[in-house]
Amino acid sequence: MEIFIKQQVISFGDKFEIFDQNNQLIYYVKGEVFTFGRKLHVYNLQDEEVCYIYHELFHFLPHYYIEFPDGYKIETIGKFSPFYRKFEVTNLAWKIEGSNFSHKFNITSDDGNIAEINKEWFSWGDAYHINVENEKYALIVIALTIVIDGIMADSEESAANSSGNHSTNS
Repeated sequence: MEIFIKQQVISFGDKFEIFDQNNQLIYYVKGEVFTFGRKLHVYNLQDEEVCYIYHELFHFLPHYYIEFPDGYKIETIGKFSPFYRKFEVTNLAWKIEGSNFSHKFNITSDDGNIAEINKEWFSWGDAYHINVENEKYALIVIALTIVIDGIMADSEESAANSSGNHSTNS
């Protein structure tokens, strides 16, 4: 199953639209404004919340949770790696690995490949092309892609802030 995620650039707070392979809108995401840590809600076309994503602060490495209306909760923890991005999806025993440079991620389990996520290089706002092997995992993979986007945005913001905070005394 192919899925496309596109960030709405001109918006107040994080907003994404999720499309299927026929370019039909299937979900949308709205982020809360003025919160500590990212908090995002994923809705279906009937305006029903299908999952809630939040960033738990005060951890050394990125720590996100994805909650579903039935009470099921997934924990995603970033792992340290100098050249690759690695995440562990604890409740599912999934692993996410990707390159810092190519913006390509693979989600795998002991049973094999779950999905491949590719961030598009030249787009207005962040955009992702996702191939999900099994349609039953589509919503989880969508939520994990939103988590990856948040972690990458935080890293880029942190790097920009640290490089811009150097003062020179003349």
